[in-house]
Amino acid sequence: MVDYIHRHYFETVQIDNIADAGKVSRTRCFNIFRNYLAQTPTEYLTRYRLDISLKLLAKTDMSVKET
Repeated sequence: MVDYIHRHYFETVQIDNIADAGKVSRTRCFNIFRNYLAQTPTEYLTRYRLDISLKLLAKTDMSVKET
């Protein structure tokens, strides 16, 4: 599921997409993320997107709007 987020973070990602990637229900998806990553799938996705944006801002001439 984390791999799915890493490969699709730039798209519209729904919880159902993440759960389907792990072949689990939405509820199980939330439980797995909470148990192993101490955050929800949505929180993980948001933080991952922010991390990518920060890296792009630091290493490229891209603007905030472009990242």
